[in-house]
Amino acid sequence: MVVGFIMMGYYEAKKYYTLWKFMIDSRYQNKGYGRKALELGIQYLREHFDVSEIYTGVIPGNIKAKKLYESIGFKETGLVESGMEEMRLILT
Repeated sequence: MVVGFIMMGYYEAKKYYTLWKFMIDSRYQNKGYGRKALELGIQYLREHFDVSEIYTGVIPGNIKAKKLYESIGFKETGLVESGMEEMRLILT
């Protein structure tokens, strides 16, 4: 059973780590799978690449995604690029 997927990596052009793609099948949304996947993805980057911050983008108006990212600690940077609102998670 595939619930969704997460794609994270190093964005060479901007010299930072990014949550590139993150999707949870609509049948499995609002059940905690997305939050857990996001937490595990962040943990993986921290443990294997010693990252200090992670960036992602949110489609304007996608309130559910934005709230999920904010609940993890992502904050808006104020930059809008390619139709996406940039968010950054600073890890301590």
